[in-house]
Amino acid sequence: MSQSQPQRSESIWAEIEPYCILRRILRNFWMVLLSAGLFALLGYISTVLVVTPRYSCSATFVVTPRNSSTIYQSSSSAITASTAEQFAKLLSGSTLINRVKRLGGEDVAGASVSASSVKGTNLVTLTASGPSPRSAYYMCTGILDHYEDYSQFIFNSVMLETVSAPVVPDKTSFRATQKRVVVLAAVGGAAAMIVLLALLCITSGTVQTIQGARSQVDGTLLATLNHQRKRKTLKRLLRRRKTSLLISDPTTSFLYVETIHQLRSRLEHAHRHHDCKTFLVTSVSENEGKSTVAANLALSLAKRHKKVLLVDCDLRKSAQHLIFEVTDKPVTLNALLKDELDPEKLVKALSYRKAENLFLLFASNVRRHSAELLDSDRMARLIQILRENFEYVILDSPPMGFFTDSEILSDQADASVLIVRQDMLTDRAINDAIDSLTRCSARFLGYVFNDVHTFNIAAGLVGGRRYGYGYGSSKHNQNLYGYGYASNKARQSLNSESDEVSLTTERSSHRKEGQHGKQAK
Repeated sequence: MSQSQPQRSESIWAEIEPYCILRRILRNFWMVLLSAGLFALLGYISTVLVVTPRYSCSATFVVTPRNSSTIYQSSSSAITASTAEQFAKLLSGSTLINRVKRLGGEDVAGASVSASSVKGTNLVTLTASGPSPRSAYYMCTGILDHYEDYSQFIFNSVMLETVSAPVVPDKTSFRATQKRVVVLAAVGGAAAMIVLLALLCITSGTVQTIQGARSQVDGTLLATLNHQRKRKTLKRLLRRRKTSLLISDPTTSFLYVETIHQLRSRLEHAHRHHDCKTFLVTSVSENEGKSTVAANLALSLAKRHKKVLLVDCDLRKSAQHLIFEVTDKPVTLNALLKDELDPEKLVKALSYRKAENLFLLFASNVRRHSAELLDSDRMARLIQILRENFEYVILDSPPMGFFTDSEILSDQADASVLIVRQDMLTDRAINDAIDSLTRCSARFLGYVFNDVHTFNIAAGLVGGRRYGYGYGSSKHNQNLYGYGYASNKARQSLNSESDEVSLTTERSSHRKEGQHGKQAK
């Protein structure tokens, strides 16, 4: 029992990513500032209501011997140094203070006295404080007027000489106290909000690490796409231009390209063993990167196969024409579904990119009746025609958390893939979406863990590189996404996984060739 508890605690901390906590704090830093300002205001109000302003009046004395002859100079200096502490106790003693209060009356009401000696010297400092400048000054001067009545019986060989005389105070110590309380309250409020945001991130239930994804999500982890920035050149940075991330771009990181190829091998496996040709790529919410993953999957498949088609089925917020930077769209999917299917019209709607060997079918935004168009007999017939004429068809669908379009398309596709972005949604929402995809007709292959950030200190020490992730919006508020690559260690592990997948593919192909040879014999 004692061994299981540490393992459980280690697994919990393994599901928490410090980068996600830091990002949560930075994104909500306005709450930290607001909390600091609120606590500072409360501290200011409390000092005004609770703290009473007090004024301080001080005087400094030096203890000197009454006989200043050179014969007794050395011995008297030692006496005055040791007597300074006793003088301080006398000046702040209750007997002398009570006498001054009795004689001063209302002039010294509420005043207090403190005295101290500088260690190793014959200096004595007297400080009187009161609710008004008058009370502090009269208390200090009253001590000076009456201390000799007591000191002459105790210190007959030494006396006090005034170094700095008391003056009427014109400033109160309340401002300094109030400023100190306000600063401490602001710092405490900011720290409390930071701790609260960190606790909310820890207990949010979102998927933050790879180990957390494997333990929290009820599905197969197909691939992990790390964080990558898209602004790689100074020219793009100055122009604040954000472009989509495609594996056809030579500046795209090696690890990201290899991860996409690894994901492609999973789709090829489903194609060989389950005769899957149409693949649905979806997500639970917006800004999880499904459109870019779908585009790069299609590009990766087009490198190895002759006829690959990417269909933008997001009729509410299409993004594929932005990713491929297409300004003049031909006949869109919306126009095909509104009328009877015409082969010539379908040929005109398909766009072919010769450099990538990829066919594309774009869409335009439809505010209403998009679900009816996708659930129509024309859409089912169109998917069937595309399935017969293409080896692979990738369907980019709207998010599942807002619309039913993805579930409708999942009933018409052969297989589905879910995109899960790091620290975006709770595991309950992700598992509910997986349950919905599992109940549909399409075979649910698994999920892709996307936009993964991590603090990899070891990789930085050994020279590993990890690029960032970024996404932006165009003038028409269309989202573009991008991803990245991690450390050398992650690259090596990914290459080993790719080698295992390639070996499995070769073995299965050899097995099929042997079976065909036996049948021919």
